[in-house]
This record gives sequence, C-alpha cells and structure tokens, in this order.
Amino acid sequence: MLKRKWHIFALIILTVLISYPAMFMDIALGHDLNFHLFRIEGLLNDASFSNFPVRIQSDWLDGYGYPVSILYGDLFMYVGALYRKLGFSVINSYRLFIVTVNAATVAISYNSFRIIFKNKTLGVLSAVLYTTAAYRLVDEYVRCAIGETLTIVFLPAVALSVYLIFTSPDRHSRFRASLILAFTISAITCAHTLTTSMLAFILIPVCIAGLFIFCEKGDRLVRFFSFAEAAVITVLLTAFFTVPLADYYLTSDIDFASSGDMSIHLFGLNFADLFAFFVNPFFFDINEIKIQKTPGIALMLVFICAIVYIAVSLVKRRRFSHHRRIIFETVCTLILLVMTMQIFPWNYIEYNVPLGKILTSIEYPMRYLAFAILFMSLLAGDLLEGLYEAAAGSGIKTKKLVITSTSVLICLFGVFNVANLCVYNSQYKYKAYYETQEDLGRWEYYAMDFLLDHTTINDLPLEIKTEGMVSFDMLSREHNDFLLSVTTGPEYGWIELPVFNYKYFYAHDVADPEKVFEIHEGMNRTVGVLLPGNYSGIVHVFMKEPLWWRIANYTSLISFIACLSYLAVSVIFRSRFAGASNRSQEP
Repeated sequence: MLKRKWHIFALIILTVLISYPAMFMDIALGHDLNFHLFRIEGLLNDASFSNFPVRIQSDWLDGYGYPVSILYGDLFMYVGALYRKLGFSVINSYRLFIVTVNAATVAISYNSFRIIFKNKTLGVLSAVLYTTAAYRLVDEYVRCAIGETLTIVFLPAVALSVYLIFTSPDRHSRFRASLILAFTISAITCAHTLTTSMLAFILIPVCIAGLFIFCEKGDRLVRFFSFAEAAVITVLLTAFFTVPLADYYLTSDIDFASSGDMSIHLFGLNFADLFAFFVNPFFFDINEIKIQKTPGIALMLVFICAIVYIAVSLVKRRRFSHHRRIIFETVCTLILLVMTMQIFPWNYIEYNVPLGKILTSIEYPMRYLAFAILFMSLLAGDLLEGLYEAAAGSGIKTKKLVITSTSVLICLFGVFNVANLCVYNSQYKYKAYYETQEDLGRWEYYAMDFLLDHTTINDLPLEIKTEGMVSFDMLSREHNDFLLSVTTGPEYGWIELPVFNYKYFYAHDVADPEKVFEIHEGMNRTVGVLLPGNYSGIVHVFMKEPLWWRIANYTSLISFIACLSYLAVSVIFRSRFAGASNRSQEP
C-alpha cells in the first residue's frame, strides 16, 4: 500500500509540516492578523438566512459599521466563521482555518503539477517547492495576508487550466478547461481584489505569448476563444461580488487607496533581498518592511540552474524535452522578479500609463513573488523531468540515484524554510492569545482605508440623537436594521443614528411600508431620518441591496450551478465511457 499510495502519505506529511506553526505553536501576532479576525467575527455576528451575503459589517467602530465585505472578498472567510459557529475559540478557529488553507494548497498544487508533468513524483516535488516557498510562509504566518495566501492556493490551478487549453485536442476538453479557469479566477477574485488586478496584468500577455509560442498558426484562434469563454464565465460567476464593489468604487464618496500617490517603488526589493535566506522573517520596522522577501533557497537555485541550462544548451546544442517551456518559464520568472524590485519603473507607470494608479495600488511590489514562485515551481518540474531523462540514459541505478538525491535535497530545503520560520516564531514576543471577541479590542483595525470622506472615528458618540420628538424608543437593532417607536411634535421629527451613512439606507413606516421617510446625513456623516410633524408609529430603518445587486447575486448562483452541473455530468459520462471501453477490451 505504501508503494502504491506513497504520494498520499507524502502530501499528508507536507500538510502537517507547513501547518506546524498553526497546529503546535503560539500564533504570532502578524501584521494583518487582527484585521482578518475582525472580518471573521463580523461574518459570525451578521450572517443569517435573511442577511446573506453580508455587505456592511455592523460591529466595526462601535456599531458605526464598515463596508469591509463589499470591498474585500469574504467568500472563504465564511469557513473561519463556520469554525467559530461550531464553538471553537477565536484563535483556534484561525488555526483550523490555516490548516484548511494549507491542505487545499497542497492538494491543488499537487494535482495541477501532476497533470502538467504527467508524473506523480514531479507533482509531489513541485508541490513541496511551491507550498514551502519562503515567501508563501511569510505571507501566511508573518504578514498574515490571508487574502493573498488564499490566492496562492489557486494559482497552480490557473496554470493547469491554461496548459489544458493549450494542449487539449478536442472542443469539450477545452471547454472543461475554460470552466476550471473561470472557477479559479473567480476564487481569486473573491479572495483578494489586488491579486486579481495583478493576475489580469500577468495572465493576458502570458496567454497571448503562449498562443504564438506553443500553438500552431491555424489553431490559435480556436484556443483564444476558449480564453474568451473563460473570461465571460468569470464575469458571470463573480457578479455577486464585483457589481457591489464597482458600485461603491465608482459612486460612493469613499477615499480609496488608489486615489492617492502610491510611490510603491520605495517598497521595492533590492537584489540582495532575493538571496536573504537566513534572515529573521518576523523583523518589522514601521518605516520599512524588513521581513524576509525571497522565494527561498530552493526556488532561487532552480532559477539559477535554468539560466545555466539555457546557456549550456546554446553552446552544446543539447536540449531537454520541454526546452521551449523552460525558456518561457525562465523569462516569465525573470520579468516577475524584476517587477518586485526598485529598478522597475513603477513611478512612470503610475503617472503615464492608462489605469496606472490601479496597477500601482498593490502597495508592495513584492506581491508579484506569489506569481514568481508559481513559475519557479513549474520550472523545477520541467528541469527535473529533463534531468531524469538524461540520467535514464546512464542506467537504472544512475536514474534512481538522481531521483533520490534531488528529492531529498528538495525536501530538506522545504524543512529548512519551515524550521527557520518556527525558530524565529518562538522568539517573537508578540503573540495572539485571543479566546473571545472581547480579547480583540475595539474594531477599528484598518478602518481608515475605506471610510466615507470627511468623517472621523475618534470619540464616536454612541447615543441616538433626536429633535422635535414627543416620545422616542428604540425597540430593537439587528445588524444595520432598526425598529424605532416615535411620536413627533407638530413641526417635524429628526433621528440621528450612530451609523455611518453608506449607500442604500432606507426608512419607512412599519404599518404602511408605502410611507417612506427621507434619509439625510447627520453630524460626521451618520444616518439621519427626517419625519413629518404629528407622526406616530414604528419606523423601520434598514439597509437594502438595490435591484441590480440582487440580479447579480442570482446571476452568479445560476451560473455556478450550471457550470458545476456541466463539469459533474461530463466527468460521469467520461468515466462511464472509459469503463465501457475497458470492458469491451476484456477477453
């Protein structure tokens, strides 16, 4: 069994290895940890059958609310909220969430690399390099950049989908690949919007270049349509998230990060950063991010070996079987590494290129290392395959020796990256000992990013202000939903709620919903309700999604069910056809 299923045991061991800090150590208080814990707690408190998906989380800023679920993809954060719902503490739910993310990263990367290389051993080794990459571990445990870590889960599936579109011989296979590509891009979109913009910036030129490099002239248009299909399906699948995001981005009076000067070149890497394998990954200076910013020693060695191979192949005229792929992946890796550095012209792009401010809103150029480690892992598989083929010509013993030695070396490098992180984690004095929501403190972390213009979060009054009232009583509040019993004087009534006036708040009479009251802004841009004179009744103040948001929700749901059904049916029929074919060949 071990001989037949060794790869499963290897993947389980790999998952435990990269999850060791989450499973067996105190969780370090990483850069963005509180922000993501607040997001999970907000979903836990606000999500219900009548309030799904959550849009504005009501517990932020002493109940003033924050549209974090509109501006950040929350789809996968519901997993953390589910663990909380099952009764786990705040930090233990986060531990389980990290283990789940790691298991998904291992499974998807292995399956993707295995199919691309058509070899289980290469699939496992590339998955080891990818999941233990120093940058991925720093992203997960030091920066606690959960959105970016989630996108790293799906990047190998993007590579697999592109590979299948390039190589699939028939229309149905290409369409299945297009669906998988659409699903994976949709997952990335719902995990991290910044990485989505980066993915588009990378994927479009890579696919166009690949069509000319790897496809025959008469076949390029057909495969281009497969990418176009994936793009259309992605738009449909992500409409539930992108429509509200676009609405707020284009029409809300919010000072988005992309509206200012980024100057992200200041955070670019130096050449030495790529080779800083032994530095403290937890070192942090508020004026400069001095954390470890390298793909890791193994992947950098792979990149150097690729350059050496290309140089030798030019001189000796001896090539591995995937020579063109190796050159393509090496060039892509080189470009991505340059994009992470200060020498890349980010300033010029910001001020002189259309949509330049969107491209530079990523804040840190090192985010492109996530894509670099993908190309490096693919490069490793192709180089190892060529090395194994070359060793096979020298005999079985030589081949086994090469496979064993490279496998051991790769595993040792992976263990080193995790061990390096664990050693400095144990020395890092800031730990997240959070058991309950109260341990997190005030919900204001990162709340300066997407506030309404001309508002302040300092000394927020928590009481409801009224004018012109004979009587007033708040009957209930559920999330952003208020029931208020009021009687106004002869002239007017005014209610000012301690909630920021984000878009789509409404107010009407409970007994007569056709009687709608005007919403105006109070002090500090809060929700204000203007009532007529001599009115007595119960006022319902609530946030309601506009019609086009609800249409987008149903569009995504129907598209998801349709695509998933097609994939399921195609797999079932393919397996039955294969089974019938095998039976027909039996003696």
